[in-house]
Amino acid sequence: MDEAAFLRRLNSALPKEHRYPIPASTTTNPQPRTRSDVQHTLETLKGLTGSGYAHLVHSHTGREHDELWQLLLDPTLIRRTHAALARKRTATLRRLQEPRGRQANERTRGYLELIETRLQQVESLLGDDVYKDLRNTINRLAAAIGQHRTASQTAGVIPEDWDRRLWDVLDAVASTNPDAPPDRIS
Repeated sequence: MDEAAFLRRLNSALPKEHRYPIPASTTTNPQPRTRSDVQHTLETLKGLTGSGYAHLVHSHTGREHDELWQLLLDPTLIRRTHAALARKRTATLRRLQEPRGRQANERTRGYLELIETRLQQVESLLGDDVYKDLRNTINRLAAAIGQHRTASQTAGVIPEDWDRRLWDVLDAVASTNPDAPPDRIS
């Protein structure tokens, strides 16, 4: 697939305001794809905005888009691809909780299966890095909650009910690893 064909395909999945200009073709014979063509395509994907990138990932989960997925699984894009899929899985699971017709739920479940398949593909390539990233995120969250509690107590603020519930969850999770420092879960 040449650059123009790739951009046409990419643009078909993007909202109009995020579409890329398609260069005029200089030849009628398609040229074989070179490493620089792939790099340019990767650069195009790297340049997409968050919502444009997520839309591209979400609208190309099927097997017929394996060529694009080779690019989305590139080491420079794979974490971004994982994040887009994980957010879409969460949103799709929420949609299944809404009261809707049987046919709509069947379509949503089918789409969820595609997302899960692609997530497994991404996570198999990421390996333990996914869990390290999640652990780091949880630790940052625990530190922020702990700082909030300390600041509230130092300021003499009477905690709201939701503050207490949040702190109780932090304590419950932290109690699973008593050797961890107070601002870390693991």
